[in-house]
Amino acid sequence: MNNRNIPNKKNERGQALILIVFAIVGLIAMTGLTVDGGLAFSDRRHAQNAADTAAFAAARAKVRNELPWQSAGMLIAGENGFIDLFADNSTSDDLINVEVYGCEEAPALDDCGEYANNSEYILVRITSIVETLFARIVGVEFITNQVISIAQAKPGTVDPTMLGNAMVSLMCGCKGDHQWPKDPFTISGSSTSIVGGSGVFINSDCDGAFNQNGSATMDVEYGVCSVGDDPSYAVGSVSPPPQGGCGVPMPCPPPIVFPNPTCDLNGNGQIDPNERGQITEISSSPRIYSATPGYYNGDFPSTSPSGTLLMQKGVYCIDDDFRLNSNWVITSDVNNNGQHDQFTEGVLIMTENGGITLNGSSTLNLHAISDPNAPEDLQNILFFIPSGNTSPLNMNGAAGSVFTGSIWAPTSHCSLEGNNTSYDVNSQLMCFTISLSGSASIDITYNENENHVITVPPSIELTK
Repeated sequence: MNNRNIPNKKNERGQALILIVFAIVGLIAMTGLTVDGGLAFSDRRHAQNAADTAAFAAARAKVRNELPWQSAGMLIAGENGFIDLFADNSTSDDLINVEVYGCEEAPALDDCGEYANNSEYILVRITSIVETLFARIVGVEFITNQVISIAQAKPGTVDPTMLGNAMVSLMCGCKGDHQWPKDPFTISGSSTSIVGGSGVFINSDCDGAFNQNGSATMDVEYGVCSVGDDPSYAVGSVSPPPQGGCGVPMPCPPPIVFPNPTCDLNGNGQIDPNERGQITEISSSPRIYSATPGYYNGDFPSTSPSGTLLMQKGVYCIDDDFRLNSNWVITSDVNNNGQHDQFTEGVLIMTENGGITLNGSSTLNLHAISDPNAPEDLQNILFFIPSGNTSPLNMNGAAGSVFTGSIWAPTSHCSLEGNNTSYDVNSQLMCFTISLSGSASIDITYNENENHVITVPPSIELTK
């Protein structure tokens, strides 16, 4: 019998077995890719979230001066399941390494990239090792994940562009936005304004945010900076000419913390009898009154007839308006020696719900509290209309009036005006919008030592 045409069944069965083995290995590899890859991906995503929250925590601790701030990042990473006791290459778990550095530190320089050598930035690096379940059959026992997160811990700062100016218009946008009827900054009439020691900053990015009408003139020692590209003014009316497009606008409201003056001496949230201010007549000829600090309901001063009002040192919280409608002489120079005595004199006037109107027939000589022993948030602020109160501030000082200390009304329109008078404002005027009008000669001088210095609060931001 000829067997040459009969297949070799045994050999074929061996070949099929080899193919089955390869198929099984392939299936395991695919299963490993699916299962172990999914585990690795899930671990990486979890590690990235942990790194982000750890970077935030470390940045927050740093701006709060909570030391060591690295520990705050390590703690949050641990709460997310990445436990490591050391911010270096040693680890408390063979499968996890958590590192927290400042970007100025050598181990962080490469990963910090453009933020390298900048101490404001914090790097969190998490390295985790995922043990495989199926991939080890093909020789892959571990999958290593490494993620980084970078956060900025920006300390509180004073912004010299905006906050160091003699006059600041905080308004964003243009006239008519949010139904606001005023231009950001206007000089009009025949007023003459001299700004010394600093400049003017206009926060609006609108063209024509600085407006000049009539024959008004302004001489500004450090110039006018308008964020908008095209300030509107008559040639020769402003010296030096205003610069457009010279700054970056701040958001509205600005990211600054305004003071929170209070007359609640015991902090119980109530107006107690001993916290109420009062005005007492101490002389009838000439007529002289003395005012004590504290809460006042209604207009201030509501006393009549007018005369000389001596304002004793302290904070005046006025529920309605600070309004002068007749011939008053109001002074914080209670001992009448012609000087400001910082330990015994000085006032802060806050209108909680009303505005401020200073009539041109009244003479004022008011100095802010400058006692170094007073709380910092009360020092060197003369007039304050809190954020959210849109009541106007109108200053029309009589000849010889002198105002010393910051005048802040961040959500109000402020106008300085007058007719054929000359008065001095040794202040930083910071308002939502500002106008100078009339025929007055107004000398505005900024001296940092006589004004409240505030900081832009610290901030944290995830950058990578």
